[in-house]
Amino acid sequence: MCAPLLQTLYRHPNRLFLIDGLGALLTAAGLLLITYPFDEYFHLPRPIVRGLMWAAGGFSVYSFACARRVGPNWQLYLRAISFANGLYGCITLALVAYHFPALSYWDISYFTIEALLITGLVWVELKVASKPAD
Repeated sequence: MCAPLLQTLYRHPNRLFLIDGLGALLTAAGLLLITYPFDEYFHLPRPIVRGLMWAAGGFSVYSFACARRVGPNWQLYLRAISFANGLYGCITLALVAYHFPALSYWDISYFTIEALLITGLVWVELKVASKPAD
């Protein structure tokens, strides 16, 4: 089941950039529309949430731009966003660990699920980016 999906994404890398861009946009929107207005449930400091939101927004712009202009070096650009996503996930988990005593169940659940989704996306991106040309 996974192999056909990877083959499709390799043939059409712009789709993977679009998936990444949509995911980053959803992350930014989630941070803004879920954690911000419900700060009685989410206790990660607002400046940190704002920083994560801006980073996700920037990743979204990058991925959408790459999807629009996929060129012969698309694997390099895919590795770059994959690295950025992995770093984002690691930083998010480190922030959750650092602020753990002050966090609610909602914080821990939200950011853990987000990190797991990002990990899956990074895995797919690296698999597609590392496939040799046919």
